[in-house]
Amino acid sequence: MMTAGEVMARTPFVLPLDADNRLLPDCAAACLRTARAAGAAFAYPLIRQFGTAEGLMGEPGYDPVRLANSNYIGAMALVSKAAWAGVGGYDHVRGGWEDFDFWCRLAERGLWGVRVPGGPFAEYRVHGTSMIQAAIAQPDTMRRMMDDLERRHPWLTLIWPLPESSRGGDTPAAPPPGKVSDADGRLARLLPVLDCPEPGGG
Repeated sequence: MMTAGEVMARTPFVLPLDADNRLLPDCAAACLRTARAAGAAFAYPLIRQFGTAEGLMGEPGYDPVRLANSNYIGAMALVSKAAWAGVGGYDHVRGGWEDFDFWCRLAERGLWGVRVPGGPFAEYRVHGTSMIQAAIAQPDTMRRMMDDLERRHPWLTLIWPLPESSRGGDTPAAPPPGKVSDADGRLARLLPVLDCPEPGGG
């Protein structure tokens, strides 16, 4: 869904920003410079958490296969307006995760991203009443959200509890017993449709 903001934007890139996000100096410039240099559909910065938790988000470099187990890309990313329009923008996902669904749809169309080197360039306030924290506190809600994303994108094999990579770490947790072969099959079906050029390859 293209919101009024994206439709009316006169720039070739848009950068979604929620009330619990804040950009640090040079964030937009660094994202734009990185996206243009790489020819990527989007660029995402390293994000520092503050509030009820500390840590970094968005450390891993872009790899569409990594999305198979969890989301590691923050919603604060500079996105090409053409790519946004190409997949129809955010779609409603009950309970949240519109950004995760969006990254998956971009990957399925061969539209790729790149992490901005250096940083952090942005900050995310963690608090107990945020939408995702409320969902995590309710396992049934989280399971429904995971099932919904897996229905939308059959190549996903989401893991509960969430692996460290979804919170900014670099090592995904191993899939639960019995899920490995299923995940391999889903990825095997996905890889032929991905056509992600190397950075700078045009």
